[in-house]
This record gives sequence, structure tokens and C-alpha cells, in this order.
Amino acid sequence: MPMDKRERATAFTLVELLVVIGIIAILIGILLPTLRKAHMAAQRAQCQSNVRQLFIGVSLYCDNNHDWYPTVAFWANGAGYVQYPDDWLHWAANRNFDDSPIGKYLNLRGAQLKSLLRCPADAFEARRAAPGISSGQGPYIYSYGMNVGVGVNVKPPASWRTKRVQWRHPAEKILITECLSPSCAVWEWNAALARSHGQSRSRKTGVVTGVNASIHRGSIAHLAQTG
Repeated sequence: MPMDKRERATAFTLVELLVVIGIIAILIGILLPTLRKAHMAAQRAQCQSNVRQLFIGVSLYCDNNHDWYPTVAFWANGAGYVQYPDDWLHWAANRNFDDSPIGKYLNLRGAQLKSLLRCPADAFEARRAAPGISSGQGPYIYSYGMNVGVGVNVKPPASWRTKRVQWRHPAEKILITECLSPSCAVWEWNAALARSHGQSRSRKTGVVTGVNASIHRGSIAHLAQTG
């Protein structure tokens, strides 16, 4: 039965339908990068908030321990490194996570503490335990590492750690940061920084990379790799 004039007036032709689809595709193409940037900005802000809170936790530890920093929590390997009660984070699977000094001073436990230790831009499913470490520890499933220079959990009598007052030019020194390939809760001074928030370009190397870090003095910075 042929359409009457009213039905013809309200029906879409194939060309009109294709035009509408094309317009929708263009709008999606415009909106997606904007939404992605907004999502990345939100992740970066959350990560910065995490780092700021971790710095506060370490500062509270120092305030209550005669200005000493906690140790950095290298994995135990049966040779040089051992687990200390004063490791800033009891991350290994064979330890009580809720005994972590950082959690004690922030009054955080369980899922809340785990959330604080994870940058929302990171994925952890593919993490594997570092080779050569003692069994039972598992992989490091968090985002942040502490500067190895504050104190290392090596076997006595070789163990050592520092006080805040010993750090010269603290505004130029990283305390806690995102690690590029973390295998434990430690950042070594010559290790690469993360690329979770790549928005900066190193003036020295030209590499685009971004990382959130807390400085010993307490400021939170978004840094580019400069090494």
C-alpha cells in the first residue's frame, strides 16, 4: 500500500539517516578526546592526593620516632635484605598489611589503605614477584616507592637510616614517588620515573613522561624525567 503524504513527510530517507549518523560520529570524535583528558586529569589529581597523604603519614612517623625515617621495605631475599617492623609498608603477602607504620599514623587499614597506595592510572593484574626473593612475598601490587636514601632494611649490623634534619636541600629531593617498574616499595635515585601521567617533556632528553612525587619538604610535584 503506497504511503500517504503525511507518512512521506515524517519518514527518514536513507540519505538523511546517513547524514544523522555522520553528525553523531563527528560529535563523538570531538567529545572523546575531551572526555579522555578529563579522565586523565581526574586520575592525576587523585594520585597527587594519594602522594600527599603518604607524605603526611611518613611525617607523622618521623614526629613520633625522634625524627628518624622508616626503612624502605626492600623484599627479603635471604641474603642482604630482611623484613623490619619499621619498614614503611608491610606489603609482602607473608606480612600483616595492617601493621604498616604508614597505615598506623594515617589511621587507615585494609581496603582503605590499599586504595591510597594505588594510582588509579595503574594496572596490577600482570605484576609478578621479583626473581630471587624469598618465597611467600608475592608481587608488589601498589604504585609508590620511597627514596632508598632514607634508610635500608638490610641485615644488622649493616642496617642504617636517616633523620629528616640530615637531608640537605630537602626541597630538591624526592621522598615518595611513582615507580616505572615497581618490584617493591622502594624508589632508587637512578631508577626511571613512571609514565602514568605523561603530560611533560623532558628538556634534556625530550621524552614525554609524567610522575607525581612528594618532596622532603612536603610539596607535591608533577615531574618530568630529566636524567
